[in-house]
Amino acid sequence: MAALVASDEPGLQNRYFAVRHGQAESNVQKIIVSNPAIGADAYGLTDLGMEQAKQAGGKLKALLSPNCAEVVMISSRFKRARHTAEIIHGLLGCAQPLEIDDLLNERGFGSYDLKDSSIVHETWKNDATDAVTTQHGIESVMNVLMRTSKLVKQLEDTYANKNIILVSHGDPLRILLTMFTHVDPGQHGSIRHFDNAEIRELTDPNILDTCSNK
Repeated sequence: MAALVASDEPGLQNRYFAVRHGQAESNVQKIIVSNPAIGADAYGLTDLGMEQAKQAGGKLKALLSPNCAEVVMISSRFKRARHTAEIIHGLLGCAQPLEIDDLLNERGFGSYDLKDSSIVHETWKNDATDAVTTQHGIESVMNVLMRTSKLVKQLEDTYANKNIILVSHGDPLRILLTMFTHVDPGQHGSIRHFDNAEIRELTDPNILDTCSNK
């Protein structure tokens, strides 16, 4: 697998933070929206989701000050993630423009798209026994890991001594987190799922901070 493995790169040049998008309309409706042709322009943040994004931005600003202007922020193309990133980016006053990268897009759920979101729990069980399966057109765990870790490798090749914020979705972020915490990718379900607008530092398996809708 052509991916950056944390144990192979003990001295990462940058500090990484993962942020899941705030509460989205799809979360309220309890449906899966994984097709970028739909999710890029629809199912954005709810009022609560916007407030969660503001809270996350405030906490990141307090954490990263006085170096907020030096932050590099990359977001999924999906509206719910992009809007979250735009809110945080504005609150931090980043000098560098927000970047959009499809490598952070939602995991593709194939034929389950626009169906009840509870289906994902069955998908996670299947992931634990087969991390390369694409049954029902679902993007495999290993493909998600390869694309998200590819982005980290690109960022490592481009930047040094930056605070890098990745704004994405629950499955991509949790699968990427396995790389940093030395968990088998297929066992990503053993890691607590990201809450809406939750922040975690990717060099630490513990939760950095959270602002969720629990």
